[in-house]
Amino acid sequence: MFKLNARFVVGFTSLFLFISAVTAGGSADRFRSDHFEFMADRPLAQSLQDQLIEVAEATYELLNWWVEPGRTRNRIHLFGNESSYLREGGVRGSAGVHFSASNEVLMQLSLDQGTHLSDSTRRVLIHEVTHQTLNGLLADAPPWLVEGIAVYVESIPFRSGRFLEAHVHFRRAPLLKGCPGDQVETVPVATLFRSSRSDWNAQFHLNSHGANRQYQTAYLVTYYLMHFRAAPSPRPMRQFLLSLHELLESGQAADQAFRIGDYALSNSECEALEAAMIQAFSEVNLAIEPQDS
Repeated sequence: MFKLNARFVVGFTSLFLFISAVTAGGSADRFRSDHFEFMADRPLAQSLQDQLIEVAEATYELLNWWVEPGRTRNRIHLFGNESSYLREGGVRGSAGVHFSASNEVLMQLSLDQGTHLSDSTRRVLIHEVTHQTLNGLLADAPPWLVEGIAVYVESIPFRSGRFLEAHVHFRRAPLLKGCPGDQVETVPVATLFRSSRSDWNAQFHLNSHGANRQYQTAYLVTYYLMHFRAAPSPRPMRQFLLSLHELLESGQAADQAFRIGDYALSNSECEALEAAMIQAFSEVNLAIEPQDS
């Protein structure tokens, strides 16, 4: 269901977040790893705690090369059912929420056979931890780029506690598996680039299919910039983020208008970027079809 794949990131000037220590379903559980503090609304088996820690720490390790040392542990609040998740600040229709102001995450915990993370929950955790780890780097980036990078990371094959970056391929992205055949409907790039955070969130509330297309488009644009436009690299995501970091540090980036590679990612060059992206993916047998509504 789309509900399990939905993502929602909220940025507030200030945030007060209260998490109950005890819920109607049982007592709370709290455990820590090197870089994370987990707070669950019910006791969790040790094996499940270990899996959550493994996934979160592996995601942090993948992205931590630019994070300043000595930061406090990132907090992740886990809920065993939707009602508890919504009551504490979750968003209906989503499986995870990242609050950029506090850099905290709320997640629904979907389990397989009681003590194993489902694939969908693992992807949600990777997605939200990506937001947490890159929160400082992407604070001024437009929402399509923030979400495109997070979907990219969650789509990297993950085996035995490791991300297999050498096996990244857009056809393995779970977000695209529901698309018919070799075609995918996207949001026009101009529409994507014009979307503010409030625009993005409003679309999520009003139209889950439209929101899904937003994520698909953000992922495909991000993938295109990393793999088709950039110079060949064994670690294209790291190369891309390093370039982005230098750009942001230089002060040249401005919300929806900054240059990555050959493109100034502004409305004035959207048509050229979209045409080049469509052509590049068509050469590997994926038809991209922008839809206005």
